[in-house]
Parts: sequence; C-alpha cells; structure tokens
Amino acid sequence: MQEFATTEEFLEYHEIPFRKETDGSITVPGELYVACMGLTKLPDFSNVTVERGFTCAHNKLTSLEGSPKRVRGYYSCYDNNLTSLEGATQDVGGNFACSENKLTTLKGAPPGMKKRFLCRNNPDLKSLEHAPQAAKDYATDFGFFKSWDEVPENLRISDETRAAQLAIETTLRDNIILRQSMPVQHAWKLRKKPAF
Repeated sequence: MQEFATTEEFLEYHEIPFRKETDGSITVPGELYVACMGLTKLPDFSNVTVERGFTCAHNKLTSLEGSPKRVRGYYSCYDNNLTSLEGATQDVGGNFACSENKLTTLKGAPPGMKKRFLCRNNPDLKSLEHAPQAAKDYATDFGFFKSWDEVPENLRISDETRAAQLAIETTLRDNIILRQSMPVQHAWKLRKKPAF
C-alpha cells in the first residue's frame, strides 16, 4: 500500500472529492469509500467530516484509529480483523455496520447513534455491552431487537463486568463495615506520599 504524507494527498490520489475549510479541516461532500484496498490501518481522517457515508469494509484492519471526525450518513467497517470498535467515529448519523469481524467487545461503538446497529458474524462476542443504547434496532448473532429495552438483561453487560461488580460489592461489604468498635488514640493525618 502506497504511503501518503497528508490526508489531502490520499484523497487526491484516489480521486475522492473534498474541500478544505477555513479552519483547516476537510469535508468530503459525498462518500468516503476506502473498501477493498488491503489496508492494515486507516489513513488519518481524524480531521475529516463526511457528508454521506464512510466505508472501510473488506480490508485487514485491526484498529479504527484514524476514522473520520464526523460521518453524517452510514459507517461501515464490516469484514476486517477488528477485536473492538475503539477509534471508531463517535458522531455517526446513519446505520453502523461492524459485522464479520473478530469482535470480543463493542467498546468504542458510537454511544449516541440512533439508526440501525448491524453486528452479525462475530462469534467471539459474548454480550452487547457498550452497544449504542439509542439505536433504532439491533441485528446481532443473539437475535434482532427493536430497541435497547428488548435486549435481554444477561446480554447488556459481559460476564467479566458482572464478575468485577460482584468483587467490588463483596470487598465493600467485607471491608468498609466495621465489625467492632475501633478506638482512636490520636488524630489521623493523611500522608502526602504513599507509604509504598
């Protein structure tokens, strides 16, 4: 894959129309289509607003770092090697498709997106924790849900999170409540530096 010094060079080389704004940011008035390019990482689109859709599908991406700052239409990253959605655009106006990856967590999904969330064929995904709760509906390996309220309670958080919450609750219960009175002989002072 050819290396490019700037985002503008990448867009020009691939004949993707764009305009440079007065604040230095870039707007792509149509779609930003970088699918099927054999990419192992995204070019730096972090200063780019896409007016329509963004797709980086059918690549070899292991991270979504470098995603556009804003995508007013759909966002598609399906058929890559992603294990999480960290680095994904957080401001997405359309559907979000992350099917056919190696996701083990949905961490990084855009929390406020309100359209369809497509997340099928991710066999290592055990829950829908971190899915956008405002989505219109969810197409997942666990079923199709018309709202977050329809997602079963056991799919809303992962077993790891559930175990961590239980451990915290147990620690608080066992260690914060004093089992017997404790005499205080002098005023306590907080150390400025930890003892270790």
